[in-house]
Amino acid sequence: MKSNSIVLRKALADVTQRKGRTVLVILSILIGVLGLTAVNIANDEIGGAFIYSHDQSASPDMVFSGPVIDPSVVGIVLHMPNVAKVQLRSEYHSNWHTTNGTGSASIQINGYTDLQHIQLGTFQLTSGRLPGTGEIVMDSRDSVVQPVAIGDTVTIDTSSGTASLRVVGLARTLGWATSESAALATGYMQAAALQQIAGPPVSRTKAQSGPELDTVVMVKVRDTRQAMQTLQAVEQALTQAHVKVTDASLHDTTSGELAINGMLIVIRVLALIALLLTGMLIINTITVLVTEQMRIIGTMKAIGGTRWVIMQG
Repeated sequence: MKSNSIVLRKALADVTQRKGRTVLVILSILIGVLGLTAVNIANDEIGGAFIYSHDQSASPDMVFSGPVIDPSVVGIVLHMPNVAKVQLRSEYHSNWHTTNGTGSASIQINGYTDLQHIQLGTFQLTSGRLPGTGEIVMDSRDSVVQPVAIGDTVTIDTSSGTASLRVVGLARTLGWATSESAALATGYMQAAALQQIAGPPVSRTKAQSGPELDTVVMVKVRDTRQAMQTLQAVEQALTQAHVKVTDASLHDTTSGELAINGMLIVIRVLALIALLLTGMLIINTITVLVTEQMRIIGTMKAIGGTRWVIMQG
């Protein structure tokens, strides 16, 4: 007990002998540890968010759009070679009347028949609930256009005037399915409710503008190396099924993966640097302390002090 008391008094004397240096060392160590913790938390949070928003499993490799597509074509396309997933959805391109002084912004409203079982273009509710008739779920990224909250009203243009939709939920989108759209904002509705406010599909020329309702078939392939052949085969199958395809496109999802990997590598390098700096600071502090106490250590050895007792001191 007496030996431990002596070691404790010596340690306190070492710490309080040079208060300024002690405070700086403690602050440096705390800053290093807090920096390392902050980088690790940022790595988990940002990495998780990026991985979710760029998840290729929910991103279609190809999209076929037309004014009217019968749901029966889903089964036809799904049984074709190299096709892994198929999702049918309605897309309504309109204008959102904002109240923040910008006037309006383009919005794409995606309509699904079954909002709880979506194969491609998946979204996850972060708050609220799924929408019903006259209701909409807004993407959390829409706050860049205008902040929205549950209970707000979103007013959009329709072919017969305007329609007001009540926000009942906020969501985040899985994958690149909506980020490749030219629309500034994204919303989600029941397909039947979207059809009610949009009205029947209207054939338009490129020179005409206004709200437009399309039906799209999103396809995920097993082997992306055969994506072009699959695109041509699916387009031919849709034509044989008397489906008018106005647009067919391939989506490249590799750029999203590269962006994630690059950002996570930078964050991990910062974490490694913070760890190395903290370790060097601790080693430097111990080295300086031992150098200053060489005489004391020699005296302790001369009077019979063991290595363990000296290390405790």
